[in-house]
Amino acid sequence: VLLLVNNLLTWLLYLGLGVVLWPVSRSAVTLVVGLGTLQMAAYTASNPALDLLTLARLHAAAAADERAALAAAGEAVLARWNGTAFVTYYLLGAVVLLILAWLLRRSAAFSRATAAWALAAGVLMLVPSSFGTVGMVLALASLVPWSVLCVMAGRRLLGWPVVGSALGDAIYPARVEPTTTLQAGFWASTSEVTVSENIQRTQRILVVDDVLATGGTAAAS
Repeated sequence: VLLLVNNLLTWLLYLGLGVVLWPVSRSAVTLVVGLGTLQMAAYTASNPALDLLTLARLHAAAAADERAALAAAGEAVLARWNGTAFVTYYLLGAVVLLILAWLLRRSAAFSRATAAWALAAGVLMLVPSSFGTVGMVLALASLVPWSVLCVMAGRRLLGWPVVGSALGDAIYPARVEPTTTLQAGFWASTSEVTVSENIQRTQRILVVDDVLATGGTAAAS
């Protein structure tokens, strides 16, 4: 069950990365999201959690002479879990990570280290965990780059600079220089906003005022 939750979160990570990486290559992002969806579908179809739960309940209530048959049925379910559907799920995950590594490397929103961790995880996942001792060792090793990738990508997705990259524009911080003057008997505050000279007249600008006041900063922008 925990693996099902993990795969759902992984799919959401694919979607988030897809939004940010869309300007890099739409076709590659479509592949990532499409293959990622097939990957999760393959795992969901092969997951034996409910089957094993049913067999466990039957085994607990069965007579002694019936438990051997139920135990054999459980082993058959586990063998099927490591079969074609699971291998397909695993290899699709490797392909998705390799494509993501290429996208991350070409994107200005993510560091080269993020792309390198994605590449390492994808390469290590080219051998499914069900392929004997070698597969199990590589599967355990792949958890390291995969965990680092999730942390780095997650932090970046939650960071403000990603918004500018997703829109295809850069972010220009504004420096506000408040002045106070006496107008009509009242002290009034005005703001002079200085922004980067790199902004062109043809660019689309999103103005965000993070001060909950009267909107004077945004108006001055």
